[in-house]
Amino acid sequence: MDKKLEKALEFANYSNTLYNQKKLAWQNFLDRCVYYYNAGKFTVSQELINYCVTRQTLGHDKGIFLDDNNVPISISNLNKFSQAICKIYYDALEEYSIEFERLTSKKTVKGLIDE
Repeated sequence: MDKKLEKALEFANYSNTLYNQKKLAWQNFLDRCVYYYNAGKFTVSQELINYCVTRQTLGHDKGIFLDDNNVPISISNLNKFSQAICKIYYDALEEYSIEFERLTSKKTVKGLIDE
C-alpha cells in the first residue's frame, strides 16, 4: 500500500476513535450528573445550580422544582440540595476534565483505547 494512503487511513482511524472516545467521556459525565431527591430525578446542570443559587440569594430556603420528568418536587432544604448538586457536578466535571486531557494527549489509536 502507498505510504500516503496508509498514513491517511491511520489518521482517519485515529480521528474516528478520538471522536468516539470523547463522546463516551461526555456521556459518562452526563450519567454522573444525575441526582435523585425526594422521588425525583434531576440532571444536574449549570442552569439548575444557578437557579438554586438565585433562589437562595433572594432569601428562599425551600422551593418547588420540576424534575427531569416535569414532576413538581418539593425541596425543603434548598441549602442542602444546592450543596449536594454542586458536589455532584464538580466531581463529575473533574473526572471528565481528567479523561478529556488523557484522550487529547494520546497520539495513537492504541493509546486512546488503552487505559
